[in-house]
Amino acid sequence: DFYRNKLNSLTDIDNLYWKRYEELFNREPYTDNPPWAYIPHYTMASIHIHQGSMGDITNDMLRHCFEKVSGVTSYLEKPEEFGRFVFEKVIRPSGAYSYLELFKRIGGEPFSLKYFTEDQ
Repeated sequence: DFYRNKLNSLTDIDNLYWKRYEELFNREPYTDNPPWAYIPHYTMASIHIHQGSMGDITNDMLRHCFEKVSGVTSYLEKPEEFGRFVFEKVIRPSGAYSYLELFKRIGGEPFSLKYFTEDQ
């Protein structure tokens, strides 16, 4: 659902989370003020939150760059070409550059949150 719905805010994500939570566990969500760190990842495995965010930023950057280079409004218009783009730009040079260098080589500018925030 996270990838099929337009989520515009953290509240949208939270609402979708609790909707699925109720369906799966047949339990009501916490009150409007959940206990601090009620999701274990925030305290015990925060690196996973960071990695997920970096993945989202990278995905948005790749999508934007492909759409610009290909002249399409959505990468879904040319899924096979997008796959080749990812292979050539990310997988083939894998390990040859640091993440920041690779990001700059693909996007033409230094790492930035702009790709991630443009769709928010």
